[in-house]
Formats: sequence, C-alpha cells, structure tokens
Amino acid sequence: MEKNCETVPKVQIEFMNEVHCEEFLLMEELNSFVQESILLNEVHSQITPHLEKIIQHTVEHFDRENRYMREYNFPPYLMHSGEHEQALRNLKMVELEWKNNQDLKKLDQYINQVWRPWFSNHILTMDTITANFLAQFNIDFK
Repeated sequence: MEKNCETVPKVQIEFMNEVHCEEFLLMEELNSFVQESILLNEVHSQITPHLEKIIQHTVEHFDRENRYMREYNFPPYLMHSGEHEQALRNLKMVELEWKNNQDLKKLDQYINQVWRPWFSNHILTMDTITANFLAQFNIDFK
C-alpha cells in the first residue's frame, strides 16, 4: 500500500493537491483494512468508522471546490459539481451496502476498480481544468 501521494496527479492550486492527498491516504488506509480483513478472513473493526470518515472528508472536499467554482463563475460548474454529486452518491451507496452486508470483495472492488481510476481521472480532467481557471484570479484560498 502506498503511504505517500507521489502517484496522485497534481493541479495548479495547492489546497486542491493537499485535499486530494488527504483523501488518497484515507482511501489507502481503508484499503489496508480491507486487505488485512480478506487475508485474515475477519472484518477489521475500523472499516465502518473509516468509511464514515472518508464520506465526511469527501463532502467537505466537494463543498469547498463547489463553493470556489460558484464564487468565480466557473463555466462548466454544473458538469463538475454533477460529477461530485454522482461520486458522493456512489460512495454513500457503497457505505450502505457495506453496513448491510459487510462484503469485503465488493468493498475491495469499489476501492481498486471504481474509486482509484475515477479519482485519478477526475483530477486529470475536471480538477485540472478547474484549477487552471481559478489560478487566473490570484485567490487567497482559505
């Protein structure tokens, strides 16, 4: 499991890189709990609370990006925020499925076959364009 953010794509806005790194590391930690559980054939006690932590982080991450896109009238705001809404819906469905069934293979599949490629692609496309747009305003990001 990767313990740093070297493979996470970078954008022009540092706060976005920081939040992407945090999210990546949270998902890496969840993945380590899942892999350990699969190996030991026993559900790790931190999976459920960690999923909740990831959802909270993701909500805050998306809210912050959406706020800046609205504030600076980012032209493809609806497309970008729509992707945020869909990704968050998917994550919440995964959490609900996990709480109902505790299916480690489905959680493993989501992390490694759905979330990972989506996350990289989202940064390389939506977030890169957004960061390039916002960078022109010389914003003091708080």
